[in-house]
Amino acid sequence: MLPIDQSLNAALDALVPFDDATAAPGRGMLSQRGGTRDGDYVITMNLRNGENATRLRLFENGVLIATVPLTYGGTAAQVAVAGRPTGRYVYTGELVNSQGTTAVKPLTVKVKTMR
Repeated sequence: MLPIDQSLNAALDALVPFDDATAAPGRGMLSQRGGTRDGDYVITMNLRNGENATRLRLFENGVLIATVPLTYGGTAAQVAVAGRPTGRYVYTGELVNSQGTTAVKPLTVKVKTMR
């Protein structure tokens, strides 16, 4: 995985999203696909109910790893994670729109690399 450009994340965060939101986003869920044996996997956020969001902030063990712009009305986002060594990784997130921020249900991924 390429190093995260924190200044780019900060710039994306500073943008005020334009949307028609009347409330803070609904509460999304995180899931993981692939990679628990090679450390390469995809984290997916799904928002099934509630107000939509215009961006997702994704954190790994408390550190911001991605800010993903969402098209207002979009209900999913994916972030590729690569090269994680054996360990336990806790993913949390925040969904953001013009009316506020809502925490995403956390996800724990256990990696046991076979390299």
